[in-house]
Amino acid sequence: MIRTDRDPPEIADPDRSEPADPDELDALDALDDLDELDGGGPDLPAGGTGAAVTVDHNDGQVANVVYGGLHQYVQRVRDYHELSAEYVRDRLAGFVDPGYRTVAGDRLTAETAVARMRRDGGVILVGGPGTGRYTAALRLLHGTGLRLREIRPTFDPARGEQLTIAELPVAPGYAYLLELPEHAPHIQYGFARDIGAYCDSLARRGSAIAVTVTGTTWEQLGAVRDGPVLQVAAPPADLVLGRRLRQLRPDLALDWLTGQRRSPSCWSTRHPPKRSGWPSSAPTC
Repeated sequence: MIRTDRDPPEIADPDRSEPADPDELDALDALDDLDELDGGGPDLPAGGTGAAVTVDHNDGQVANVVYGGLHQYVQRVRDYHELSAEYVRDRLAGFVDPGYRTVAGDRLTAETAVARMRRDGGVILVGGPGTGRYTAALRLLHGTGLRLREIRPTFDPARGEQLTIAELPVAPGYAYLLELPEHAPHIQYGFARDIGAYCDSLARRGSAIAVTVTGTTWEQLGAVRDGPVLQVAAPPADLVLGRRLRQLRPDLALDWLTGQRRSPSCWSTRHPPKRSGWPSSAPTC
């Protein structure tokens, strides 16, 4: 809901804990127009003569109040980075799909996970350090065929600021990637509860989001057991190594990584290095 009033409204109790109303998330549409503007919006009269613009989000707090110009907060809300095709290609070149598992234990292929993400408007990828959850999220978002943006929210925990649902964009036709901070106190309580309503809002606009988070942080946020939550585990190390080696040296014969025996004469490269560079027992072609 957008209001124009020269007097700022009273700020509601920020500790209110009712679930988010999906319809109220439509208030964030007002900020979508900023994506199409160059320079952060139209010029407004200086000196506090412009009309105050307030944007209310789902927990009743006032997200922004503007007098005579657009506040920097709007720019902070829109702090994202376009992910180029080259960047995505380089990140996925050595990627081994880990597979995805629902909370109920069902295994999903990447294609099935992409289809569910498009249907639900988003997915929460929960995984520990070293599981490749960021690249896994990139893989799923790339599969949507939408333009990719990485959300980079900026907030100052020293000032008591937290990441909130209200800071997330809802522009149509985009696939968003968001890495949640590892420290749960930096995220507003109720985020895990309200992310489902936010995903529904994206789905109605033909957009989607992949959120990555550690299992510990997700539990501390009051993890929900239903909704678009998928668990990611690290793929087998030999597959990761083999994929990386093939990327660096496509002429290497690497069947031994998968347990397939090859004759010693085929273990070397097509153009083996000088004899002095190999162990004395290494076979050659």
